[in-house]
Amino acid sequence: MKLNNLINSQYTVLLKILASSAILRLVSAVLGFLFTLYVTNSFNIEDSGLILLYFAIFTFLSFNFRFGLDTYIIKALTQDESYGFEFSELVNYICIFSILFFTGLLLVLYFTSEIVFLLFYISIFFNGIHFLISFFFQARNYIYHSIIFQNILFMSIILIVSLLFQINIVEDFAKVFLFSSIFTSLLSLCFFFKKFGNSKLQFKLKKIIISSFPFFSTLVFTQLSQWSSQFILGYSEDKAMVAIFASVQRVSLLISFFLISVNFVLAPKFSTLIKESKFGELNSLYKRSVFVISILTFPIILLVIYTPNLVLNFFGPEYSEGSTALRILCIAQLFNVLTGSVAIILNLSGKELLVRNVNFFGALLTISLGVLLIPSFPLIGSAVSMASSIIFVNAINFKAAKDLFENNKGS
Repeated sequence: MKLNNLINSQYTVLLKILASSAILRLVSAVLGFLFTLYVTNSFNIEDSGLILLYFAIFTFLSFNFRFGLDTYIIKALTQDESYGFEFSELVNYICIFSILFFTGLLLVLYFTSEIVFLLFYISIFFNGIHFLISFFFQARNYIYHSIIFQNILFMSIILIVSLLFQINIVEDFAKVFLFSSIFTSLLSLCFFFKKFGNSKLQFKLKKIIISSFPFFSTLVFTQLSQWSSQFILGYSEDKAMVAIFASVQRVSLLISFFLISVNFVLAPKFSTLIKESKFGELNSLYKRSVFVISILTFPIILLVIYTPNLVLNFFGPEYSEGSTALRILCIAQLFNVLTGSVAIILNLSGKELLVRNVNFFGALLTISLGVLLIPSFPLIGSAVSMASSIIFVNAINFKAAKDLFENNKGS
């Protein structure tokens, strides 16, 4: 009876969490979709491919320059519930991020002076600031602030300004992109100081770098798995193929937004349960989250698998060429949803090295299959290489999480 009450209580909590966050997460996912939709409908397919390729590079570098601090913030702040040190922590994180960003900038300036690429690259600095701040809000359970400053405000400004001024020149679009990242970072800083104030600075860069490095190395391999197909495609094919596959990938990512939403909100709760060694409650909450996410996601997957052209035609008639690739990625996303938040649980349980190693082989699989398949089968090869990695990584992580729960069954 007690166990049933616990499960029902967790189920109710989970539904409340989904109700409060899924709408904003859905808005964020839809804005990402509309971003791709705007690009493909406002620019020719070659220019669309160029913008989406640069956006992929922007996303890849932005994640990696944050050096795994996203996960480190969640773990550090949820396991230390005292307030008053957030400002000092943020300064330390921005210092680490800045070192990586400006080192990369020197390399970029050495190899290219293309203005569009430079505008996208400079945006990374400001994007990194509002992303890091969003994770402070997430760790302190200011969920709405976190989601808004992570993606919603940034994407909304890009779309509003672009539509208002009817932007259809690549360089002008890159300038709007930079303006949006600057504005979002400045506003996020204002809200950060309003919520947390400031505090005495304590520089502990070495400790943070050592602690966050396992998360960073995992992140590098995860991002390689996600974006290397696009990079290889951009190198070996014309930009039209990049535009089509980027659109396919954007649609497939929409499918997993319920999983992303739950991960976003439950990460601090997972961390707290792990800290208190309540693995029984953790396992129950994990299973409930997988059940709810699966129920919500399955109809969407079926719809996209059976009518891929209907979705892709929103981007333009030439984008229907990616229908088979979309079906392949949908199957991989289904597997991703069914395994749930295993990577987050393992990371927060001290299994960072295991997650890193699994993601290393996942990235290796993506790159190897990409190099082998993409030159001959551009779109299908890109989808197969990415889908194979998603399934492989989630299968291994699921087995490891299952062993973790088995080994801590009595707690």
